[in-house]
Amino acid sequence: MKILLVDDDVELGTMLSQYLIAEGFETQLVLTGSAGIEGALSGHYTSDDSRHHAAGYERY
Repeated sequence: MKILLVDDDVELGTMLSQYLIAEGFETQLVLTGSAGIEGALSGHYTSDDSRHHAAGYERY
């Protein structure tokens, strides 16, 4: 499973990403809502874990 993790908190996002990788998931962390939307629309991910109040994401 390939997971797109969208979080504007670098420390928290990195920690969660490292945990998911250790559990065997392929994970990519992006730090802005716009990068998250771009990634989600790319079709390369099975799952998207987004914080809906992340910077740049409030309007979507």
